[in-house]
Amino acid sequence: MAVSSKRSTLIPLPMDSSSSCMQPSLRGKRKRALSDGRFPALPAPPLRAQGEVLALPAPNDATCRMKGEPEFELNVLLPDGNNIVLHEKLDKKLKVNDFICKVRKAITEAGIKSSVKWEKQIHLEDLEGFQVKDGKIFDANEPKRILFLQDGRTRSVHSMQDMWNVTPDPELLASLPQEYTVETALADLLDNSLQAVWANLPNERRLIRVTLMKDKIMIFDSGPGMDSSTENSIAKWGTMGSSKHRNVRILAIGGKPPFLQPYFGMYGFGGLTAAMHLGSVAIVSSKTKRSKKVVSLKIEKETLIERCKMERSWKIAGEYREPTEEEIRRSPHGSFTKVELSSLRKGTMWTEKQVMCMLKDIYFPYIQCDASDSPQGTFTPVEFQVNETNLTEIDGGEVALTNMASCVGVPFTIDIHLRRTDQLSDISFDCANARIRCSYFPIKQGKESIDTILEALLEEGSKIKETFHNFCRVSIRRLGRLLPDARWGRLPFMVPKRIRGEKSGTPKICYERVKAFVDTDAGFVPTTSKMDLLGGHIFTCFLRNLGTRGNIPENITYGIYRDTKQIKLQELEKEYEDWIREMHDLYDEEAVCNDDPDFYVMGNPEEFGFSQEIYRIYSRLNRKGIVWKQGMKIRFLKGIPGQKNKDFYATIEYFLSDGLSEDKGNTKVICRPMDVAKAEGSRVVVEDEIVLYKLGKSKVIPIDFLALDKCVILEERDWMRVSLNRHLVEPGDIDILDSNAIRSLGLSGGVTNIVTAGIQPFDNIYAVIRPNSFLKLSQERKNLDSFDQKYIIRRPLEMKLEIKCLNVSRQYLMDEKIGRDSDCIYIISNEECIKNVHGFHCFRFSNADSQNFFTKAGKYMLTFSVSEAVSILLQKTLQVTVLPSNKVSRWMLKYLSGSDIPIVRLGCEVGPLLVCCVDEYNNLQDVEFPLEAAFEVWDDANKLNVNVMVGQMTQQEDEATSVIIQGTRLINGSLSGIAEDCCVALKLVISNECVASIPIKVLPGQMDHVQVFSAQCLDNCLQTGDIIHTLTLQVMDCFGNHVERGCKVILELNNLEFQDSQGYDRLFPVFETTIFKREDTRRKNESFVLEVDGNGCIKLGGLLKVIGPFNTKARINVYDENRRPLFFQEFQLKRRRLQISSKVPDNFASASVLKDVIVEVIDENGKIDNTMTGHHHLIKVNGLEDNIYQLREGSCCIHTIQLPDQEGIWCCQIYHVKYRELKAEIKLNLLSSFEHQEVFVSSTNDDTAVPNVVLPGKSGAHGGPSSEQQGVLQDILERIENHKRKVDIVSDKLTKGVEELSKLIHRKETEADRVAQLEGEVESLHAQAQGEAHGVSIKNKFDRKELTAERITQEISKTTLPAKFFIEAFCSDFFLSTNAGNFHSADIVGVVCLLATAENETISRALADFLGQENMLAVVCRTHEAADLLIRLDKNGAVDESWGLYHYVKMKNQVFEGTIRIFILEDMKPYDGDLDEVHAQRLLNIEQPSCNGLVPEGFLGYAVNLLHVNDEHLNFRIQNGNHGGLRGSLLYNLLKDLQVYDSRKNLLKAKGVLKTGGLSLDGGVVREEGCEDFGH
Repeated sequence: MAVSSKRSTLIPLPMDSSSSCMQPSLRGKRKRALSDGRFPALPAPPLRAQGEVLALPAPNDATCRMKGEPEFELNVLLPDGNNIVLHEKLDKKLKVNDFICKVRKAITEAGIKSSVKWEKQIHLEDLEGFQVKDGKIFDANEPKRILFLQDGRTRSVHSMQDMWNVTPDPELLASLPQEYTVETALADLLDNSLQAVWANLPNERRLIRVTLMKDKIMIFDSGPGMDSSTENSIAKWGTMGSSKHRNVRILAIGGKPPFLQPYFGMYGFGGLTAAMHLGSVAIVSSKTKRSKKVVSLKIEKETLIERCKMERSWKIAGEYREPTEEEIRRSPHGSFTKVELSSLRKGTMWTEKQVMCMLKDIYFPYIQCDASDSPQGTFTPVEFQVNETNLTEIDGGEVALTNMASCVGVPFTIDIHLRRTDQLSDISFDCANARIRCSYFPIKQGKESIDTILEALLEEGSKIKETFHNFCRVSIRRLGRLLPDARWGRLPFMVPKRIRGEKSGTPKICYERVKAFVDTDAGFVPTTSKMDLLGGHIFTCFLRNLGTRGNIPENITYGIYRDTKQIKLQELEKEYEDWIREMHDLYDEEAVCNDDPDFYVMGNPEEFGFSQEIYRIYSRLNRKGIVWKQGMKIRFLKGIPGQKNKDFYATIEYFLSDGLSEDKGNTKVICRPMDVAKAEGSRVVVEDEIVLYKLGKSKVIPIDFLALDKCVILEERDWMRVSLNRHLVEPGDIDILDSNAIRSLGLSGGVTNIVTAGIQPFDNIYAVIRPNSFLKLSQERKNLDSFDQKYIIRRPLEMKLEIKCLNVSRQYLMDEKIGRDSDCIYIISNEECIKNVHGFHCFRFSNADSQNFFTKAGKYMLTFSVSEAVSILLQKTLQVTVLPSNKVSRWMLKYLSGSDIPIVRLGCEVGPLLVCCVDEYNNLQDVEFPLEAAFEVWDDANKLNVNVMVGQMTQQEDEATSVIIQGTRLINGSLSGIAEDCCVALKLVISNECVASIPIKVLPGQMDHVQVFSAQCLDNCLQTGDIIHTLTLQVMDCFGNHVERGCKVILELNNLEFQDSQGYDRLFPVFETTIFKREDTRRKNESFVLEVDGNGCIKLGGLLKVIGPFNTKARINVYDENRRPLFFQEFQLKRRRLQISSKVPDNFASASVLKDVIVEVIDENGKIDNTMTGHHHLIKVNGLEDNIYQLREGSCCIHTIQLPDQEGIWCCQIYHVKYRELKAEIKLNLLSSFEHQEVFVSSTNDDTAVPNVVLPGKSGAHGGPSSEQQGVLQDILERIENHKRKVDIVSDKLTKGVEELSKLIHRKETEADRVAQLEGEVESLHAQAQGEAHGVSIKNKFDRKELTAERITQEISKTTLPAKFFIEAFCSDFFLSTNAGNFHSADIVGVVCLLATAENETISRALADFLGQENMLAVVCRTHEAADLLIRLDKNGAVDESWGLYHYVKMKNQVFEGTIRIFILEDMKPYDGDLDEVHAQRLLNIEQPSCNGLVPEGFLGYAVNLLHVNDEHLNFRIQNGNHGGLRGSLLYNLLKDLQVYDSRKNLLKAKGVLKTGGLSLDGGVVREEGCEDFGH
C-alpha cells in the first residue's frame, strides 16, 4: 500500500510547442486579450489531459504500479478537513472496517494531526452521499475515486486543497473578449443560470435570483446543478473551454420567434472569466437532484496567479457539505447552483434600480413574453428576482418604456430565412433565421414620443446621451437575449427612397419615428463578449445591408416573408413606406403651416425644445380649420405652463417648427405677454446674411394650447380695456415716508442724510407701494388721503432694501490690514397693518448685521426694490453721507516700498515711512505738520542700543492726513541679544510715548574683520595627518556685531585640507558651516566658500587636517566675497629630523655586511620623539626592497645592510615611508676585502660588551694554525657557545615581551581612539549648549559624527544613483535650505547604512551582506510627511520632478533611473520587551539562546545589540509605547532575533536554537526561510 501526504501534487504534463499560447501563429489568428484590468490576465498553463477534472495526487516512484498490475487511487476526505490518499490493488472482498483500519494507519504514518472520532460509528460514503458497503470500495470504471469518512458529525464538511483542476485550453487565453465590462461579466453569469434553469422539467421551478449586498454579489438558480462526475463536473464551471452548451447550439437553429432557446455558449470562457472580472474571490456551490451533498469550489484570483507562476496547472480548493434550509426552500425539486462573489473590483457597485432595469432590458422575452399561441397572452418563462423583487413588477428599462410608448397600430413584421453557400468556419452554421418587428412612435400633443422615452430614461438614472435623431433605431436580440452594444441606425429598407423631382406625401421625419427589434436564432454569431453581432460574419453583413440600396453579400440565399407571403426587396420597401404613411395619418398630431416659411434659422434649438439644429419661422398657421396669424391678441385660459392659476394675455408673434419644411416636426407658438413692450419681445435679426432669432421676454407655448377650448381671441377694444385696467392697479412707485408722516401715524423713524461715523442714520424706515392711479391723481393735483387703502397696494409683494458703500474714503482704504465683513447688506421688509390699513413695509435696524455698518466715512446708497416672482417691478434710491469722527484713537506707521518687512543694515537708510492717525473706526484724521517725532528700535520688551537719525518730513500731496519721512538712518549700535531671525520693531515716539511701530529686520553692518572665537594651541603642535580639534572663527562688522547667518566668506588654506577627525562611523557631515569648493587649485593652496552660522562663526574644529610636511608652516586666510582680506594666521608645524645614532666607520670592506644600525627620530628639543611608534611609522633603506623596519618609541634597529662588492664611495639613504622629509644618509669608503667579513656597528648608547670580531680569510704562512693559535681559537669557540645559549634565553624572553608589548600597544591605540571620540562628542555638546545659551536656534536636529568631504565623495560614488544623490543632497544641507520653516524636515532620519556602527569591520561587513544593498541604502523617515519632502506625486499620480530628491538630481543635470526604498518608522511595530537601562546603549533584553542549559559555543550576541546607536536615537519615541529608540524600531524590524557567531562550525551547531536566523563572521548565513548561504 502506498500513501501520499495531505497536500497533493499533480504530475506536470509536457508542453508541446504546437500548443503553446506563445506560438506566433496563434497571435496572428486571434488578438491577444488586454491586460488592463478589464478581465483577469492570468499566465497560460499547459493543455491538460482530456477528462481530467479532479487534481488527485500521483504515486511516487517507489509505489508506481507494475506493468500488468492494476492499481486504484482512493482519496479519503476526513470530516475535519484533512485528506489521505491510498494506492490499493483491486480486492473485491475488502471490507469497509478493514479499509478504515488502513486509513487510520496511513494517517498515523503520515503524521497528520486528525480529530476524527474513531470510537464513534464510522462509515464510508461515495460522492452522491450513499453509504459504501463491503466489497464495493473499488469501482472498475473509476480508477481514481473520492470517498467520505463519516464519524457521526452533523453537517460535516469535507474539504481538500487543490481538489479541482481548472486548467484551460491555452488557445482560449489568446482570444479573451477585448470589450469586457462589469455589465458583460454579470450578464455572462446570468447566461449560465438561464441555460441551467431552461433544462428543468415543466413542473420544476425556474428561478434566477440576484442578491446585491455592500461587498458581495450572489447569484442563485434552480437549475439541474453540478457534481463531481466527469460529464457534469463543477470544475467545468471554472474551466475556460468546457461549456457543454456549445455542442447543442444546433438545437437553437430555427423555431418560432423570439427564438427562446438559451444555448448561448459558443466560446467557452465559462464563469471563471466573468467571476474574476467582478471580484477576486468566487465560491460556487451546486447540488443535483440525485446527490445528497453540495459540492463547491473556491477561486481566489491572487492565489491562482501565484499558482500559475510556480506550477504548470490551475488547481483550486473544494469541499462537500450538506445543503442549507434556505437552499432547499428556494429549490423544492432539490437541485441548484449558487455563485458568491466577494472582494469586488472598483466600478462593480450598482444601485438596485440600475441592475433591475439592465436585466429587464437584456432578458425581457424571458421575463414577460407576448406569444400569440399562448392562451394567457403574456406569460413568464423564467422567474427573475433582484433582492426579492420580481422583475415583472417594475416598469423601468428601455425595452419596457419603448413598448409602452409605441402606438396601438399593427407593427410591421417580416421573417427572414438565410442559408450560406460558401465553406463554413468552426463556429458558424450554414443557415440562420430572424424576425424584424418595427413599431411606430407618433408625435403626441406636439411632442415626439421618442423624446418622452429619453426623458423617462434620464429620470431613472440612465447615462444615455442620445437624442431624437441619433436614437437607436435597431436593437438586436439573439435567442431572446439583448445584445446591449448592438444599437444600430436604420437598416437600408427603413430609409425613405426619393426620386429627384418627386415630392412624397409622407414627411421624411416620419421614418425617424420607427424602432425595430430584430430577433435572431443561433445562426447569427455574436462577438466574444456577446455585446454585439460579429461584424465580419456573412449573416451580419446581410442584415446590415437589407434593402435595394444595400450591398447584399454573395454566397448567400435568402427568403423574406410577410404574413407567410414571400416578398422581394422592392416589395419590402414599398410595403414599409405604405405602413409608415398609414401610421402617420392615423396617429400623428401635427400643426399645418403655410408652404413657404418666412425664415430658416440655425442655432439654439434647445431653447424651444427642438431636436434639430435647423427650424422654421412662420407668421401664419392653420390648425383644425382656424387660421392663426401674427399680431392676434389671445387670452389663454388657466393651465398653460407657468400660468396655471390665472389667465394669460399675450400677442402672437411667430410660429416655430422643428426641422425642414418637409419634416413636419414639432411646432411652438411664440407669444409676447401683455405687460412686455414690443421692443422687449422676440425678433428676427439678419446679420451678414445669417438669420438669428432672439426670444427676448416672449414666452414659448406648446401648439396644443392653440385651440378654442383653451384660448380666446380678443378684439382690439377688449384688449385695450384689459390693458388699461391692469395698468392702473399695477405698482407705480415706492413712497418712503419721512419723519413727519411717520409721527402722524404715532410711530418713530425716518432717514437722516448726513451723520458722523458710529451714528446710525435711521432706526426704522417705513415705505408703501403706490399704484399708477395714485400717481395719475397726484399729477392732477388733487387732494388725496395718502393713507387710504385704495392708494396703497396690498398685494403680497416683496420689498427689499440694499445698503451699499458707494465710495468709502481713502482715509479708510489705506490700511490694508483693516478689512470689513461686507460692502453691502440686504434687509427684507416686514409687511404690517397700521390703523387697519394694509401694505406698510417696515425696515428695522436693530439686528447685528447693520449696527456697525455706518462706521466708515464715505457715501452710502439705499436702494429700495419691489419684486414679484423673479422680476423686479420698481426701484428707488436714497443717499446718505457719513463723516469721520473727531476722536483720535491711534497712530499708524507704514513702510511705503512695498515690502512687508523691510531689511536694513546698520549704517543704512530705512524708508520712506508713512505716518498717520486714525479714529476709533479706523478713519484717518489730519496730522499736524511739522511733526515732532523720534524712532527707537525694540526687540520684544527690550530696547536695543541702536541710534536712529530721523530723516526729512514732507506732507502728502492734496492730503492733510499723512506725513512722509524719508532718509531715516540706523547710525550705529549693538545687536547683542537680538533674535536669530533679526526681526525687531521700529517704534514711533511722539511726546515721549511710543504710539506706533512696524516690524523690520536689522542686519549687522558690512564684514570688517574676523576674530578667533576659540582655538587650541597651533604653533609647533601639529604634524602631517593631525586634526585641528578646536578652531572657531567669528566674522564681525565695524560696530562689534557678528554677521548674520548665511554670509559667505572665502577660506584659503595652505598645507591644510578639510577632513573628518572621527572616521566613517558618523552618519553625515552635518555641520552648521556649509562648504563649497570655489576652484580647482593645487593641493597645497585651496580656496573654499563658507557660510557662517547663527553666531557668525565658522566652526573648523575637527574639520581641518594638516597635510604639510615637518619643518614647514601652515596658513589660514579669510576674505570676503570681494577678496578683501579679513583674517590671516600662520603657525609653525612640528620640527623633526631622522638621525643615525650608531657609530659607523668611514672605511669598510666591500661585499661585507653592515649590522645593527640604530636610527632615531629627533624632535625640536633634541630628544627622541616617543610618539612615533607602531605600524604607521616604518623606516626603509633605499635600494633594499624587502627591508622595512618599524619604529618603536621613535627608534629602530636595521639589522643588516649588504654592502656592494665595488670599491669606492658608497652612499645609502634611510627614510621614513610616510614622511619622506625625514631621512638620513650613510656614506662609506669601500675598500678591498677578505673572502668573508662581518662588521658589527656598535651603538654609542649601548654599554653591553659585544665584541667586534674580524675573522681573517687565511690562517698563516704555512697554512696551518700553531698550538698557541689553536688554544686561543678553542677559548673563543667556548665563549661563543656560552653567548649563544645566553642569546637563546634572551631571545625567548624578548619574543614574549614583544607579543605582550604588541597587545599593550593595540589596547593603547583603541583607548586613544575612544578618548578622541569622547572628546569630540564633549566638544559638540559644549558647542550646542553654548548655542542654546545665546538663544541660537539650530536648524538641523541631527547630531551625527562628521565625515570629510573627500570620504563622503568616495562613499557615495560607490552607491546606486538614488542613494548617491540622497546622501549628497543631505550632506550639502539641501533639504534644510529647500524646506526652510518646514518642521517635517527634522523627521528625515537618514540612510540605513550610516545610522549605526559595528564594533569592527568584520561584523559590519557581515551584517551589510545579510541585509542587502536595497535595505542598506534605504532612507529612514519618522513620518509620512517627512517622506513627502523627498518624493511627491502630482495630481495625475506621476512623480513630481520639481520636488525633493528628483529636483536635486535634475539640478545636477542627471537622470533618476533607479528606485529608492523608504522606511516609515511610525508604521513599524516596535519592540515591546524590556531594555537594559544600565547599559549606555540601552540594549534590548532578549533572552539568551540556550542549548542544554548552556549558551552555544561561539555566540557573540544578537545582531541588533551589536550595533552602536547615537545618543539622540537611543531615547526618541516613534509612537506610544515605543521606548527603544532607533534600535527598538528600525533595527529590530530589520534584524529581529538574528544571532551572530564567530564561525560557520559553531553556527551550524546552534541551528536548533535559531529563531529568525543567524550568521557567522566567516560568511555563513542561516536565514529564517530555511535557506543557507556560505562563502567568503
